[in-house]
Amino acid sequence: MKTRFSRCVEISGVSIPERIDGLNCSDDGIPKAWKIHHVYRYRLAKRYCKKKTVIDAGCGYGYGSYILSCTAEYVVALDTDCKFRPKYRKANIDFIVASCSHVPIRKTAIDVVVLYETIEHLEDPYLAIEQARICLKNDGRLLVSTPNRKYSKGASRYHLIEFLPDDLINLVSRAGFGMISVSGQTFAAWPLNPFVILERIFSWLTIVNCAIGYPLPRYSFIVQIMAKKRV
Repeated sequence: MKTRFSRCVEISGVSIPERIDGLNCSDDGIPKAWKIHHVYRYRLAKRYCKKKTVIDAGCGYGYGSYILSCTAEYVVALDTDCKFRPKYRKANIDFIVASCSHVPIRKTAIDVVVLYETIEHLEDPYLAIEQARICLKNDGRLLVSTPNRKYSKGASRYHLIEFLPDDLINLVSRAGFGMISVSGQTFAAWPLNPFVILERIFSWLTIVNCAIGYPLPRYSFIVQIMAKKRV
């Protein structure tokens, strides 16, 4: 039986696994630009995790949990598939086989929950957001990202549901969160985005493209939300 780790999606003529190791420089089968896209949002999240207890829900191979652990006090890395890479194990990371819809953490124990590129794979995304709220302390924060349906347009047949920016805002708000910020990643307004063509050659253009999308979530491939638990 294939897991989501072995599933592949065709993107611009390149077969990309559903889950990748963003820090694996030796894997030439995945474009460097695609890895940078994945790592970029974790590096943004890291600044909000300093000396915090963090859940990385849907952690995949664990590279994102490793990035967060460089500033966080403690990281709980969750995924339903046990594919955690040994090289990402650290004293302040616990890798747990569990669903982000049924988190085995006591209530109000966590400072930050990170849900990156996960909710689109779930039958009930609301349940995962609700579980995050239960785990979070009263001043806890949720960081969530997902493809913008306007541009992804069902590119991955493994996504059960995709969101427009307003849909995502409404989902997070309905689950008991107040918005702090809504941002984007990877500007996508032009039908033929020159960054997408050139960033495979010049890696720094990938970062530029990610950053341009930041103030323009409705014109970005990825929508990111930071929200605070309402008490």
